[in-house]
Amino acid sequence: MRSARPDKTVKADLFKYEVDPETGEVFDDGRQTELQLKDYEGNVVLPAYSWSIGCDVHRDFIQVSVMIRVGQSVKEYHFQCDTDYNSLCDAKKLIIRMIESFSDPHVDVDPDRLRYACESTGNYHHPLLKAWGGIPIVINPSIAKAGRRKSDRIDAYVLCQNALMGVWPESFIFSDDVNVLRTLLQQRRHCERRATQIGNNINSELLRFGVNIGRDGSVTKNKSVREHVMDQLSDHPAMEPGKTNDFIPLEVKVILKKSYEEWDRYKELGEEYLQQIRDKIESMMWKCGDTELDGKEMISLLCTVPGIGEYTAVIWLTYIVEAHRFASYEKCIAYCGFDPSAATSAGKVVSGKKRKGNKELHEAIVRSAGTLLSRANEPFGRWAENLYHRSGKWRKASNALGRKLVTALYYVQKTGNEFDYEKYRIEEPEVIDISLDRLIEIEPAFRRYIKKILPMNITTTQEMVHVYHICGFKRVKGLGKGFYGLMRKFIENQNEYRERCFEIYGKDDIIYDEENRDDYNE
Repeated sequence: MRSARPDKTVKADLFKYEVDPETGEVFDDGRQTELQLKDYEGNVVLPAYSWSIGCDVHRDFIQVSVMIRVGQSVKEYHFQCDTDYNSLCDAKKLIIRMIESFSDPHVDVDPDRLRYACESTGNYHHPLLKAWGGIPIVINPSIAKAGRRKSDRIDAYVLCQNALMGVWPESFIFSDDVNVLRTLLQQRRHCERRATQIGNNINSELLRFGVNIGRDGSVTKNKSVREHVMDQLSDHPAMEPGKTNDFIPLEVKVILKKSYEEWDRYKELGEEYLQQIRDKIESMMWKCGDTELDGKEMISLLCTVPGIGEYTAVIWLTYIVEAHRFASYEKCIAYCGFDPSAATSAGKVVSGKKRKGNKELHEAIVRSAGTLLSRANEPFGRWAENLYHRSGKWRKASNALGRKLVTALYYVQKTGNEFDYEKYRIEEPEVIDISLDRLIEIEPAFRRYIKKILPMNITTTQEMVHVYHICGFKRVKGLGKGFYGLMRKFIENQNEYRERCFEIYGKDDIIYDEENRDDYNE
C-alpha cells in the first residue's frame, strides 16, 4: 500500500463541486474547505493517491464522491446515480473522464483498475461491484462512521477521503462460483431450520392434547416414535395407546399429517442442496500452498485436522475460500469469531467478549471443538479438557480449542501440508521426580489434595503429572480449580521447585530417570 508523502511546504485546499451525471456539467456550490493532512510528526503531507472515489450505496440510488488532486489542492465532485446496470456503467465512464480531465499532474485511469470505497450494506453494494469491477474497498459500516452528523453526502465524503489517504486495504472479492456455494449453503440452512421448527410445532400440538410421546425421542427423527404418532393419526390405529390419553381430534390429525409431509419435503430438499454443494466444491479448484487442488483433495486435506469432518470442511471452504487472503492467523481467528480481545487498554485485554465474526463458520467450529473435547485419545482434546477442569467453564474450553482448530485449518490450507501434532507443544511435561511426601514438604499447599489421589496408587510427582496430562483426575471429587492451579504452577516453575528440593534433600537423594540423572547432577 502506498503511504502519504511528507512535504512541509504543502497546503492542500479542498474545493467542492456538484456534477450533473447526465450531461457531465460541473457546478461550483460556492463552498471551500481547507484540508490539511498531517503525519504523526505534524508534517503536512500530500494524499497517498492522486484520486479516490467514495460511494454511499442505497437501494434506489448511489451517492458518489470523487476527490481529485490538482496541484497542491484537492477538488471534490459529487453526484447521484441510479442503481440500474446501465446507469452505473455510465457513472463509471463519467468518473474516469473527470479524473483524466481535471487531474494535475495528468493521470490515465485503467478501467479495470478503478479503485473505489463503499460500505457493506446487505447485498445492495453487489450491483456496484458487478458494474464497476476494478479494485473495490468494501468497509463494514460500523468502521466507517462519519460522526454525529449523518447524511448521504457526508458518508460518501468520508469514504472518499479515507480512500484518498489509503486508510483501508483492498477487499477480497468472491467469484461467482463461491457466491453460488454460499447461496446453496444458505438455502440448506433454511431447510434445516424450517424442518426443526416444524418438528417442534408437531410435538407442541401433541402436548396440547395430552400426548407426551416426545419424551421417548424426537417425533420426527426417532423411527419408533414417529411410527406410533403416524399410527395414532390414522383413521384406524393399530397400536395400543400409551399411558396417557392418545386422543387427537380429527381436525388436528389433518394438520399434523400435512406437517409431517412438509417436514419430509424440507429434509429431502436439504439433502439435495447438500449434494449440489458437494458437486460444486469438487468441480472447483482451490488455492492451497503454492499450487491448486480440486475440491475432493482439498476436503480430504482439511479433514486431517482433528475433529474436522466433511461438513465443517465444506463450510470452511465456502467462507474462507483462500487462507492467503488473511495477513495472519490472528485475523482468520477474528473472522471466525474466536478473538477475545475485542476491547484492550494499555496492551491488556479488558473485556473477554468475543467479536461476532462469521456466525455459520463459528457454529461449525464450536461443534467440532465440542466433539473433540470429549476425546481423551486426542492431545487437543486432553488439553482442552484440562482447561475445562481448571476453569470449570465448558464454553471457555471449547472456544480455546476452537482457536486451535482455526489456526490448524489456516496453516493446513496455506501450506498445503497435512496436520501434524509435532508442530504443537503437546508432549507430556518433564518434572523433577520425587515422592509425594517430599512434595508436601516443599509445597505444603498440596497436602489437602494428596490424600484424595493416594487411593489411585500414585506415589511420585512424575506419576501424578502423567495422570494429570491424560485427564485422569476429572472424576476425583474434591480436585477443583485450586488443585489444577497448583499443578500448573508446579509444572511451569520446575527450576524453583528443583532448587527447594536441593536445599532440603541434596542432589544425590532424589529420584531421577536414568537418562536424565547426569543432566540433573550437573
